[in-house]
Amino acid sequence: MKADRLLGITLILLEKECVSASFLADAFEVSTRTIYRDVEALSMAGVPVFSTPGVGGGIRIMPGFKLEKGMFNNDDLSTMLVALSGLEGIVERGTLTSAKAKLQSLISSNQAPQVQLKAGYVRIDRFPWIHNCDVDAHLARIREALSKCNLVSMTYLNQRGEESRRFVEPHQIVFKNGAPYVYGWCRNRRSFRLFKLTRILDLHVLEETFEPRDIPLAELDGTPYARELQSTISLRIKRPIAERVLDYCPFKDFAPDGDDHYLVSFPFIDRDYYYDMLLSFGEDCEVLGPPDIRKKMADKTRRLSDAYADGASTRAEGAANLRAAIAVFEPFNEQEAADKQVILNALDTDPSCFERSTQAHMTCSIWVVDPVMEQTMLVYHNTYGSWSWIGGHADGERDLQVVALRELEEETGVEHAHIVECRPGNVFALEVLAVDGHEKRGEYVSSHLHLNVTYLAVVDPAEPIRPKLDENSGVRWVPLEDAIRLSTEPWIRRRVYRKLIDKLALLT
Repeated sequence: MKADRLLGITLILLEKECVSASFLADAFEVSTRTIYRDVEALSMAGVPVFSTPGVGGGIRIMPGFKLEKGMFNNDDLSTMLVALSGLEGIVERGTLTSAKAKLQSLISSNQAPQVQLKAGYVRIDRFPWIHNCDVDAHLARIREALSKCNLVSMTYLNQRGEESRRFVEPHQIVFKNGAPYVYGWCRNRRSFRLFKLTRILDLHVLEETFEPRDIPLAELDGTPYARELQSTISLRIKRPIAERVLDYCPFKDFAPDGDDHYLVSFPFIDRDYYYDMLLSFGEDCEVLGPPDIRKKMADKTRRLSDAYADGASTRAEGAANLRAAIAVFEPFNEQEAADKQVILNALDTDPSCFERSTQAHMTCSIWVVDPVMEQTMLVYHNTYGSWSWIGGHADGERDLQVVALRELEEETGVEHAHIVECRPGNVFALEVLAVDGHEKRGEYVSSHLHLNVTYLAVVDPAEPIRPKLDENSGVRWVPLEDAIRLSTEPWIRRRVYRKLIDKLALLT
Protein backbone atom coordinates (compact mmCIF):
# COMPACT_ATOMS: atom_id res chain seq x y z
CA MET A 1 0.00 0.00 0.00
CA LYS A 2 1.18 3.53 -0.80
CA ALA A 3 0.55 4.78 2.77
CA ASP A 4 2.73 2.03 4.19
CA ARG A 5 5.47 2.85 1.69
CA LEU A 6 5.35 6.56 2.53
CA LEU A 7 5.69 5.75 6.21
CA GLY A 8 8.58 3.40 5.48
CA ILE A 9 10.38 6.03 3.39
CA THR A 10 9.98 8.57 6.18
CA LEU A 11 11.43 6.23 8.79
CA ILE A 12 14.42 5.39 6.55
CA LEU A 13 15.13 9.07 5.92
CA LEU A 14 14.98 9.80 9.65
CA GLU A 15 17.55 7.04 10.25
CA LYS A 16 19.92 7.80 7.34
CA GLU A 17 21.32 11.18 6.39
CA CYS A 18 20.95 10.65 2.65
CA VAL A 19 19.82 7.77 0.41
CA SER A 20 19.53 7.30 -3.32
CA ALA A 21 16.27 6.78 -5.16
CA SER A 22 17.56 3.41 -6.42
CA PHE A 23 18.19 2.31 -2.79
CA LEU A 24 14.59 3.09 -1.86
CA ALA A 25 13.29 1.50 -5.07
CA ASP A 26 15.12 -1.74 -4.25
CA ALA A 27 13.94 -1.63 -0.63
CA PHE A 28 10.26 -1.30 -1.58
CA GLU A 29 10.43 -3.20 -4.88
CA VAL A 30 9.11 -0.34 -7.01
CA SER A 31 10.56 1.85 -9.77
CA THR A 32 12.65 4.98 -9.12
CA ARG A 33 9.88 6.96 -10.86
CA THR A 34 7.45 5.74 -8.18
CA ILE A 35 9.92 6.81 -5.46
CA TYR A 36 10.14 10.34 -6.87
CA ARG A 37 6.32 10.53 -6.95
CA ASP A 38 6.29 9.37 -3.28
CA VAL A 39 8.80 12.08 -2.35
CA GLU A 40 6.54 14.66 -3.95
CA ALA A 41 3.54 13.26 -2.06
CA LEU A 42 5.44 13.47 1.26
CA SER A 43 6.43 17.03 0.56
CA MET A 44 2.83 18.00 -0.21
CA ALA A 45 1.79 16.32 3.08
CA GLY A 46 4.11 18.62 5.00
CA VAL A 47 7.10 16.31 5.48
CA PRO A 48 10.26 18.38 4.72
CA VAL A 49 11.80 15.95 2.26
CA PHE A 50 13.82 17.00 -0.79
CA SER A 51 16.26 15.60 -3.34
CA THR A 52 19.61 16.96 -4.54
CA PRO A 53 21.27 16.03 -7.84
CA GLY A 54 24.89 15.21 -8.63
CA VAL A 55 27.72 13.46 -6.83
CA GLY A 56 26.92 13.12 -3.14
CA GLY A 57 23.29 13.94 -3.81
CA GLY A 58 20.21 11.95 -3.02
CA ILE A 59 17.00 12.13 -1.05
CA ARG A 60 17.12 13.80 2.37
CA ILE A 61 14.85 14.95 5.16
CA MET A 62 15.34 18.31 6.90
CA PRO A 63 17.55 17.98 10.03
CA GLY A 64 15.58 18.25 13.27
CA PHE A 65 12.34 16.97 11.77
CA LYS A 66 10.30 14.79 14.19
CA LEU A 67 7.22 12.69 13.72
CA GLU A 68 4.12 14.16 15.35
CA LYS A 69 0.76 12.89 16.47
CA GLY A 70 -1.53 12.39 13.53
CA MET A 71 1.31 11.20 11.29
CA PHE A 72 0.19 7.57 11.73
CA ASN A 73 -3.28 6.14 11.31
CA ASN A 74 -4.84 3.61 13.68
CA ASP A 75 -3.68 0.59 11.65
CA ASP A 76 -0.09 1.90 11.57
CA LEU A 77 0.06 2.36 15.32
CA SER A 78 -1.62 -0.94 16.25
CA THR A 79 0.68 -2.83 13.88
CA MET A 80 3.78 -1.29 15.45
CA LEU A 81 2.54 -2.05 18.98
CA VAL A 82 1.96 -5.71 18.05
CA ALA A 83 5.41 -5.92 16.47
CA LEU A 84 7.05 -4.50 19.59
CA SER A 85 5.17 -6.95 21.81
CA GLY A 86 6.79 -9.81 19.89
CA LEU A 87 10.27 -8.61 20.90
CA GLU A 88 9.89 -9.44 24.59
CA GLY A 89 13.04 -11.26 25.68
CA ILE A 90 14.82 -10.59 22.38
CA VAL A 91 15.85 -6.96 22.90
CA GLU A 92 16.82 -5.45 26.23
CA ARG A 93 13.86 -4.66 28.47
CA GLY A 94 14.87 -0.98 28.89
CA THR A 95 15.22 -0.46 25.15
CA LEU A 96 11.85 -2.08 24.49
CA THR A 97 10.12 -0.05 27.21
CA SER A 98 11.58 3.15 25.80
CA ALA A 99 10.43 2.31 22.27
CA LYS A 100 6.92 1.54 23.48
CA ALA A 101 6.76 4.82 25.42
CA LYS A 102 7.84 6.83 22.37
CA LEU A 103 5.28 5.08 20.22
CA GLN A 104 2.54 5.65 22.81
CA SER A 105 3.36 9.37 22.77
CA LEU A 106 2.36 9.46 19.09
CA ILE A 107 -1.15 8.18 19.83
CA SER A 108 -3.70 10.95 20.21
CA SER A 109 -6.47 10.68 22.79
CA ASN A 110 -9.00 10.24 19.98
CA GLN A 111 -7.00 7.36 18.46
CA ALA A 112 -6.18 5.53 21.71
CA PRO A 113 -9.35 3.39 22.10
CA GLN A 114 -9.26 2.05 18.54
CA VAL A 115 -5.48 1.54 18.52
CA GLN A 116 -5.52 -0.44 21.77
CA LEU A 117 -8.46 -2.50 20.53
CA LYS A 118 -6.73 -3.41 17.26
CA ALA A 119 -3.41 -4.07 18.96
CA GLY A 120 -5.23 -6.58 21.15
CA TYR A 121 -6.38 -8.59 18.14
CA VAL A 122 -2.96 -10.24 17.87
CA ARG A 123 -0.74 -11.61 20.62
CA ILE A 124 2.78 -12.85 19.91
CA ASP A 125 4.32 -15.30 22.36
CA ARG A 126 7.57 -16.77 21.09
CA PHE A 127 7.90 -19.23 23.95
CA PRO A 128 6.87 -22.88 23.38
CA TRP A 129 4.56 -24.49 25.90
CA ILE A 130 7.59 -26.12 27.52
CA HIS A 131 10.94 -24.55 26.77
CA ASN A 132 14.63 -24.99 27.46
CA CYS A 133 15.63 -22.42 30.08
CA ASP A 134 19.20 -22.35 28.72
CA VAL A 135 17.87 -20.62 25.61
CA ASP A 136 16.99 -17.46 27.57
CA ALA A 137 20.53 -17.27 28.97
CA HIS A 138 21.97 -17.84 25.47
CA LEU A 139 19.77 -15.07 24.06
CA ALA A 140 20.94 -12.62 26.73
CA ARG A 141 24.61 -13.36 25.98
CA ILE A 142 24.08 -13.10 22.24
CA ARG A 143 22.34 -9.72 22.66
CA GLU A 144 25.34 -8.58 24.68
CA ALA A 145 27.76 -9.78 21.99
CA LEU A 146 25.70 -8.17 19.21
CA SER A 147 25.64 -4.79 20.97
CA LYS A 148 29.43 -4.68 21.34
CA CYS A 149 30.51 -6.81 18.34
CA ASN A 150 32.12 -9.41 20.60
CA LEU A 151 33.21 -12.81 19.37
CA VAL A 152 31.44 -15.78 21.03
CA SER A 153 32.64 -19.33 21.58
CA MET A 154 30.28 -22.27 21.88
CA THR A 155 30.11 -26.02 22.04
CA TYR A 156 27.64 -26.98 19.33
CA LEU A 157 25.78 -30.24 18.79
CA ASN A 158 25.01 -30.99 15.14
CA GLN A 159 22.19 -33.12 13.70
CA ARG A 160 24.30 -36.28 14.03
CA GLY A 161 24.89 -35.71 17.74
CA GLU A 162 28.53 -34.67 17.20
CA GLU A 163 30.01 -31.92 19.39
CA SER A 164 32.38 -29.28 18.04
CA ARG A 165 33.89 -26.07 19.37
CA ARG A 166 32.89 -23.04 17.30
CA PHE A 167 34.02 -19.43 17.27
CA VAL A 168 31.32 -17.20 15.83
CA GLU A 169 30.90 -13.51 14.98
CA PRO A 170 27.16 -13.05 15.73
CA HIS A 171 25.25 -10.78 13.34
CA GLN A 172 21.55 -11.60 13.77
CA ILE A 173 19.04 -13.37 15.99
CA VAL A 174 16.65 -15.35 13.80
CA PHE A 175 13.36 -16.99 14.75
CA LYS A 176 12.24 -19.79 12.44
CA ASN A 177 9.44 -22.31 13.04
CA GLY A 178 9.17 -21.09 16.63
CA ALA A 179 12.85 -21.78 17.36
CA PRO A 180 15.59 -19.17 17.97
CA TYR A 181 18.85 -19.21 16.00
CA VAL A 182 21.94 -17.03 15.86
CA TYR A 183 23.16 -16.18 12.37
CA GLY A 184 26.82 -15.35 12.20
CA TRP A 185 30.22 -15.81 10.61
CA CYS A 186 31.70 -19.13 11.76
CA ARG A 187 35.47 -18.81 11.87
CA ASN A 188 35.82 -22.60 11.86
CA ARG A 189 33.87 -23.04 8.60
CA ARG A 190 34.77 -19.64 7.07
CA SER A 191 31.16 -18.86 6.14
CA PHE A 192 27.88 -17.56 7.56
CA ARG A 193 25.96 -20.27 9.42
CA LEU A 194 22.72 -20.63 11.39
CA PHE A 195 23.10 -22.07 14.90
CA LYS A 196 20.03 -23.34 16.71
CA LEU A 197 20.12 -22.09 20.30
CA THR A 198 18.76 -25.32 21.76
CA ARG A 199 21.80 -27.14 20.33
CA ILE A 200 24.30 -24.80 22.00
CA LEU A 201 25.65 -26.68 25.02
CA ASP A 202 27.64 -23.75 26.38
CA LEU A 203 28.16 -20.18 25.23
CA HIS A 204 30.77 -17.60 26.22
CA VAL A 205 31.13 -13.96 25.18
CA LEU A 206 34.82 -13.26 24.53
CA GLU A 207 36.66 -9.98 24.90
CA GLU A 208 37.84 -10.08 21.29
CA THR A 209 35.81 -7.87 18.97
CA PHE A 210 35.20 -8.04 15.22
CA GLU A 211 34.30 -5.76 12.34
CA PRO A 212 30.72 -6.45 11.17
CA ARG A 213 30.55 -8.05 7.73
CA ASP A 214 28.08 -7.59 4.89
CA ILE A 215 25.37 -10.07 5.79
CA PRO A 216 24.12 -12.36 3.03
CA LEU A 217 20.44 -13.16 3.22
CA ALA A 218 20.07 -16.44 5.12
CA GLU A 219 18.20 -19.04 3.08
CA LEU A 220 15.29 -19.65 5.43
CA ASP A 221 12.67 -20.93 2.99
CA GLY A 222 13.11 -24.68 2.69
CA THR A 223 10.08 -25.07 0.43
CA PRO A 224 11.94 -25.33 -2.94
CA TYR A 225 14.42 -27.84 -1.49
CA ALA A 226 11.65 -29.81 0.21
CA ARG A 227 9.57 -29.96 -2.96
CA GLU A 228 12.45 -31.56 -4.86
CA LEU A 229 12.70 -34.38 -2.30
CA GLN A 230 9.11 -34.57 -1.13
CA SER A 231 6.77 -37.42 -1.96
CA THR A 232 3.33 -38.38 -0.65
CA ILE A 233 2.76 -41.39 1.59
CA SER A 234 -0.51 -42.92 2.78
CA LEU A 235 -1.32 -42.98 6.49
CA ARG A 236 -4.18 -44.46 8.46
CA ILE A 237 -4.61 -42.53 11.68
CA LYS A 238 -6.98 -42.55 14.62
CA ARG A 239 -9.15 -39.47 14.95
CA PRO A 240 -7.66 -38.27 18.29
CA ILE A 241 -4.30 -37.45 16.62
CA ALA A 242 -5.83 -35.64 13.65
CA GLU A 243 -5.13 -32.29 15.32
CA ARG A 244 -1.41 -33.14 15.44
CA VAL A 245 -1.26 -34.34 11.84
CA LEU A 246 -2.92 -31.08 10.76
CA ASP A 247 0.33 -29.33 11.73
CA TYR A 248 1.86 -30.89 8.59
CA CYS A 249 -0.90 -31.10 5.98
CA PRO A 250 -4.33 -29.52 5.29
CA PHE A 251 -7.66 -31.16 6.10
CA LYS A 252 -8.46 -31.56 2.38
CA ASP A 253 -5.87 -34.38 2.39
CA PHE A 254 -7.92 -36.31 5.00
CA ALA A 255 -10.57 -38.88 4.04
CA PRO A 256 -12.83 -40.53 6.66
CA ASP A 257 -12.25 -44.25 7.13
CA GLY A 258 -15.14 -45.48 9.24
CA ASP A 259 -16.06 -43.75 12.46
CA ASP A 260 -12.67 -43.88 14.17
CA HIS A 261 -10.01 -43.33 11.49
CA TYR A 262 -8.82 -41.09 8.67
CA LEU A 263 -6.82 -41.95 5.57
CA VAL A 264 -4.26 -39.17 5.02
CA SER A 265 -2.11 -38.20 2.04
CA PHE A 266 0.92 -37.07 3.99
CA PRO A 267 3.90 -35.03 2.63
CA PHE A 268 7.09 -36.97 3.38
CA ILE A 269 10.84 -36.85 2.81
CA ASP A 270 12.91 -40.01 3.23
CA ARG A 271 14.96 -38.64 6.15
CA ASP A 272 15.33 -39.66 9.78
CA TYR A 273 13.53 -36.49 10.90
CA TYR A 274 10.35 -37.55 9.11
CA TYR A 275 10.49 -41.12 10.39
CA ASP A 276 10.90 -39.74 13.91
CA MET A 277 7.85 -37.55 13.28
CA LEU A 278 5.78 -40.59 12.30
CA LEU A 279 7.05 -42.54 15.30
CA SER A 280 5.93 -39.68 17.55
CA PHE A 281 2.33 -40.45 16.54
CA GLY A 282 2.75 -43.84 18.22
CA GLU A 283 0.30 -46.69 17.73
CA ASP A 284 -2.36 -44.27 16.47
CA CYS A 285 -0.66 -44.02 13.07
CA GLU A 286 0.03 -46.72 10.46
CA VAL A 287 1.99 -46.23 7.24
CA LEU A 288 0.07 -47.95 4.44
CA GLY A 289 2.46 -47.18 1.61
CA PRO A 290 4.58 -46.97 -0.43
CA PRO A 291 5.95 -50.44 0.48
CA ASP A 292 9.57 -49.28 0.95
CA ILE A 293 8.57 -46.59 3.48
CA ARG A 294 6.28 -49.03 5.28
CA LYS A 295 9.15 -51.55 5.47
CA LYS A 296 11.57 -48.96 6.87
CA MET A 297 9.01 -47.97 9.50
CA ALA A 298 8.56 -51.63 10.41
CA ASP A 299 12.36 -51.99 10.78
CA LYS A 300 12.54 -48.91 12.98
CA THR A 301 9.67 -49.98 15.22
CA ARG A 302 11.21 -53.45 15.53
CA ARG A 303 14.54 -51.97 16.61
CA LEU A 304 12.70 -49.69 19.03
CA SER A 305 10.91 -52.69 20.48
CA ASP A 306 14.22 -54.56 20.80
CA ALA A 307 15.70 -51.64 22.71
CA TYR A 308 12.96 -51.94 25.33
CA ALA A 309 12.81 -55.74 25.35
CA ASP A 310 15.96 -56.25 27.38
CA GLY A 311 17.82 -54.15 24.81
CA ALA A 312 21.13 -54.12 26.69
CA SER A 313 21.41 -57.90 26.67
CA THR A 314 20.28 -58.04 23.01
CA ARG A 315 22.97 -55.54 21.99
CA ALA A 316 25.61 -57.35 24.04
CA GLU A 317 24.66 -60.63 22.37
CA GLY A 318 24.84 -59.01 18.93
CA ALA A 319 28.28 -57.55 19.63
CA ALA A 320 29.49 -60.93 20.95
CA ASN A 321 28.24 -62.69 17.80
CA LEU A 322 29.99 -60.17 15.55
CA ARG A 323 33.23 -60.49 17.53
CA ALA A 324 33.07 -64.28 17.33
CA ALA A 325 32.62 -64.13 13.54
CA ILE A 326 35.60 -61.78 13.18
CA ALA A 327 37.72 -63.87 15.56
CA VAL A 328 37.41 -66.98 13.34
CA PHE A 329 37.85 -64.98 10.13
CA GLU A 330 40.89 -66.16 8.16
CA PRO A 331 42.82 -63.17 6.75
CA PHE A 332 43.53 -63.22 3.02
CA ASN A 333 46.67 -61.06 3.26
CA GLU A 334 48.74 -58.90 5.60
CA GLN A 335 46.28 -56.02 5.36
CA GLU A 336 43.41 -58.16 6.63
CA ALA A 337 45.56 -59.72 9.35
CA ALA A 338 46.58 -56.31 10.69
CA ASP A 339 43.10 -54.77 10.35
CA LYS A 340 41.47 -57.79 12.03
CA GLN A 341 43.45 -57.08 15.20
CA VAL A 342 42.53 -53.37 15.12
CA ILE A 343 38.81 -54.19 14.81
CA LEU A 344 38.93 -56.85 17.55
CA ASN A 345 40.71 -54.41 19.85
CA ALA A 346 38.01 -51.79 19.26
CA LEU A 347 35.26 -54.32 19.99
CA ASP A 348 37.04 -55.36 23.20
CA THR A 349 37.87 -51.89 24.53
CA ASP A 350 35.28 -49.42 23.17
CA PRO A 351 31.58 -50.29 23.60
CA SER A 352 30.69 -47.08 21.74
CA CYS A 353 32.51 -48.16 18.56
CA PHE A 354 29.12 -48.91 16.98
CA GLU A 355 28.26 -45.20 17.09
CA ARG A 356 29.60 -42.86 14.40
CA SER A 357 30.35 -40.18 17.02
CA THR A 358 33.55 -42.09 17.92
CA GLN A 359 36.76 -41.48 16.01
CA ALA A 360 36.96 -45.14 14.92
CA HIS A 361 33.56 -46.76 14.40
CA MET A 362 31.99 -49.85 12.88
CA THR A 363 30.71 -49.80 9.32
CA CYS A 364 29.77 -52.47 6.79
CA SER A 365 29.97 -52.88 3.04
CA ILE A 366 28.36 -55.30 0.63
CA TRP A 367 30.22 -56.48 -2.48
CA VAL A 368 27.45 -57.30 -4.95
CA VAL A 369 28.04 -59.74 -7.82
CA ASP A 370 25.89 -61.48 -10.42
CA PRO A 371 25.26 -65.26 -10.13
CA VAL A 372 28.27 -66.14 -12.33
CA MET A 373 30.48 -63.63 -10.46
CA GLU A 374 31.56 -61.74 -13.55
CA GLN A 375 29.99 -58.36 -12.74
CA THR A 376 29.68 -56.15 -9.69
CA MET A 377 27.25 -53.36 -8.82
CA LEU A 378 28.61 -49.87 -8.10
CA VAL A 379 27.04 -46.58 -7.06
CA TYR A 380 28.38 -43.11 -7.84
CA HIS A 381 29.08 -41.69 -4.37
CA ASN A 382 28.42 -37.94 -4.29
CA THR A 383 30.64 -37.24 -1.26
CA TYR A 384 33.73 -38.93 -2.69
CA GLY A 385 33.05 -38.18 -6.35
CA SER A 386 33.73 -41.77 -7.35
CA TRP A 387 32.07 -45.02 -8.35
CA SER A 388 32.20 -47.23 -5.30
CA TRP A 389 30.81 -50.23 -3.48
CA ILE A 390 27.74 -50.03 -1.24
CA GLY A 391 27.78 -49.67 2.54
CA GLY A 392 26.93 -47.64 5.59
CA HIS A 393 27.35 -47.01 9.33
CA ALA A 394 26.29 -49.36 12.11
CA ASP A 395 24.66 -46.44 13.94
CA GLY A 396 24.19 -48.49 17.09
CA GLU A 397 23.18 -51.77 15.44
CA ARG A 398 25.21 -54.92 16.07
CA ASP A 399 23.91 -57.13 13.26
CA LEU A 400 25.97 -55.66 10.43
CA GLN A 401 24.70 -58.19 7.90
CA VAL A 402 21.20 -56.76 8.35
CA VAL A 403 22.61 -53.23 8.07
CA ALA A 404 24.45 -54.14 4.83
CA LEU A 405 21.31 -55.54 3.20
CA ARG A 406 19.32 -52.48 4.27
CA GLU A 407 21.95 -50.13 2.83
CA LEU A 408 21.87 -52.11 -0.43
CA GLU A 409 18.11 -51.66 -0.70
CA GLU A 410 18.20 -47.97 0.28
CA GLU A 411 21.04 -47.04 -2.10
CA THR A 412 20.08 -49.17 -5.12
CA GLY A 413 16.48 -50.33 -4.72
CA VAL A 414 17.53 -54.00 -4.71
CA GLU A 415 15.08 -55.98 -2.57
CA HIS A 416 16.23 -59.56 -3.28
CA ALA A 417 19.86 -60.24 -2.43
CA HIS A 418 21.41 -63.49 -1.23
CA ILE A 419 24.32 -63.32 1.23
CA VAL A 420 26.99 -65.85 0.30
CA GLU A 421 27.84 -68.10 3.22
CA CYS A 422 31.61 -67.76 3.36
CA ARG A 423 32.35 -69.00 6.88
CA PRO A 424 30.75 -68.63 10.33
CA GLY A 425 29.26 -65.12 10.43
CA ASN A 426 29.50 -64.73 6.62
CA VAL A 427 32.33 -62.18 6.88
CA PHE A 428 33.88 -61.92 3.40
CA ALA A 429 36.53 -59.27 4.07
CA LEU A 430 37.83 -56.83 6.69
CA GLU A 431 39.24 -53.32 6.25
CA VAL A 432 40.20 -50.32 8.32
CA LEU A 433 39.41 -47.37 6.04
CA ALA A 434 40.74 -43.85 6.63
CA VAL A 435 38.17 -41.18 5.73
CA ASP A 436 39.40 -37.64 5.10
CA GLY A 437 37.50 -34.68 6.51
CA HIS A 438 34.70 -33.51 4.23
CA GLU A 439 31.46 -31.54 4.03
CA LYS A 440 28.17 -33.46 4.30
CA ARG A 441 24.80 -31.71 4.08
CA GLY A 442 26.46 -28.39 4.96
CA GLU A 443 28.33 -29.71 8.02
CA TYR A 444 32.04 -30.47 8.28
CA VAL A 445 32.83 -34.10 9.18
CA SER A 446 36.29 -34.56 10.73
CA SER A 447 38.70 -37.24 9.53
CA HIS A 448 37.97 -40.63 11.08
CA LEU A 449 38.33 -44.41 10.67
CA HIS A 450 35.80 -46.94 9.41
CA LEU A 451 36.21 -50.37 11.00
CA ASN A 452 34.63 -52.14 8.07
CA VAL A 453 33.10 -55.60 7.74
CA THR A 454 32.40 -56.67 4.14
CA TYR A 455 29.74 -59.17 3.08
CA LEU A 456 29.37 -60.84 -0.33
CA ALA A 457 25.92 -60.85 -1.95
CA VAL A 458 24.54 -62.32 -5.18
CA VAL A 459 21.87 -60.34 -7.05
CA ASP A 460 20.11 -61.07 -10.33
CA PRO A 461 21.07 -58.31 -12.85
CA ALA A 462 17.40 -58.26 -13.92
CA GLU A 463 16.47 -56.87 -10.49
CA PRO A 464 15.25 -53.22 -10.84
CA ILE A 465 17.79 -50.65 -9.62
CA ARG A 466 17.64 -46.92 -8.94
CA PRO A 467 19.98 -44.40 -7.22
CA LYS A 468 19.37 -42.74 -3.83
CA LEU A 469 19.80 -39.22 -5.15
CA ASP A 470 20.73 -37.51 -1.89
CA GLU A 471 23.75 -39.83 -1.52
CA ASN A 472 24.55 -41.19 -4.97
CA SER A 473 23.74 -40.04 -8.47
CA GLY A 474 24.04 -43.36 -10.30
CA VAL A 475 23.94 -47.14 -9.95
CA ARG A 476 25.17 -49.65 -12.54
CA TRP A 477 26.51 -53.13 -13.21
CA VAL A 478 30.11 -53.27 -14.50
CA PRO A 479 32.64 -56.04 -15.25
CA LEU A 480 34.73 -56.82 -12.15
CA GLU A 481 37.94 -55.26 -13.48
CA ASP A 482 36.08 -52.05 -14.38
CA ALA A 483 35.48 -51.45 -10.67
CA ILE A 484 39.19 -50.75 -10.36
CA ARG A 485 39.24 -48.54 -13.43
CA LEU A 486 36.21 -46.47 -12.40
CA SER A 487 37.33 -45.72 -8.84
CA THR A 488 39.16 -42.43 -8.24
CA GLU A 489 40.55 -43.59 -4.87
CA PRO A 490 44.03 -45.16 -5.32
CA TRP A 491 44.13 -46.99 -1.97
CA ILE A 492 40.64 -48.42 -2.47
CA ARG A 493 41.54 -49.56 -5.98
CA ARG A 494 44.80 -51.20 -4.94
CA ARG A 495 44.01 -52.55 -1.47
CA VAL A 496 40.27 -53.22 -1.49
CA TYR A 497 38.78 -53.82 -4.94
CA ARG A 498 41.82 -55.74 -6.17
CA LYS A 499 41.66 -57.91 -3.05
CA LEU A 500 37.92 -58.54 -3.38
CA ILE A 501 38.27 -59.58 -7.04
CA ASP A 502 41.15 -61.92 -6.18
CA LYS A 503 39.15 -63.46 -3.32
CA LEU A 504 36.21 -64.04 -5.66
CA ALA A 505 38.50 -66.03 -7.96
CA LEU A 506 39.01 -68.54 -5.14
CA LEU A 507 35.23 -69.15 -4.96
CA THR A 508 34.68 -69.78 -8.68
